[in-house]
Amino acid sequence: MLRSLLAALLMAPVIGAPSLHAQTTHVVVLNPMDFSPANLTIRQGDTVEWQNNGSIPHNVNGTTDAWPSNPEGFFSGPVASGPWTFSFTFHTVGEYGYHCELHGAPPPTPAGMFGTITVNSTVDVHDEQPSSFEFQAAYPNPFRSSTRFSFTPDDAQHVRVVVYDLVGREVAVLLDERVTAGAPVVLEWAPRDVPAGVYVYSIEGETVQFTRRVVHVR
Repeated sequence: MLRSLLAALLMAPVIGAPSLHAQTTHVVVLNPMDFSPANLTIRQGDTVEWQNNGSIPHNVNGTTDAWPSNPEGFFSGPVASGPWTFSFTFHTVGEYGYHCELHGAPPPTPAGMFGTITVNSTVDVHDEQPSSFEFQAAYPNPFRSSTRFSFTPDDAQHVRVVVYDLVGREVAVLLDERVTAGAPVVLEWAPRDVPAGVYVYSIEGETVQFTRRVVHVR
């Protein structure tokens, strides 16, 4: 079950014909103490360009030594003052993390100056969410103390809502009970003693099964 949930999220099943995707370059600016934007969602084959335009020394470390869950590694080199740019083209679908070695920290508890990149398939996919199933995505996202989302089931059914980390470990069970058709269900996740990072929340019922990502920051 956990493998299928993560597979559905990272390598979503194709429904319909694939669409062509032109390569896009996404720019991340290295500010004095953060990356902007810190969280990117891109497509397979896109390039990310990091720009250090100031005098503060930085680097970009997304190596698999520092971030073991990265599908592939990337590294800009030793910490150096700007101006400089570093580019990397992402060919493998998945979730990536990276940090500045001078101002950030890698797993198991990312902190300070770090970022995430979600690489989706170049094939357009349709959501597994039925059109009659109303859903409001988690907000805020990324979040620090808590995030909230809601859904309204189209039929009365038993629904289980679980938060997983990216290796498939169950982090929290937010709901495991029968819900009423047409009645909004509002859920909040306020993790305690949970490392910053990317998590997956899964909604499973008799007529619906889908997953979403949420980013917890310190």
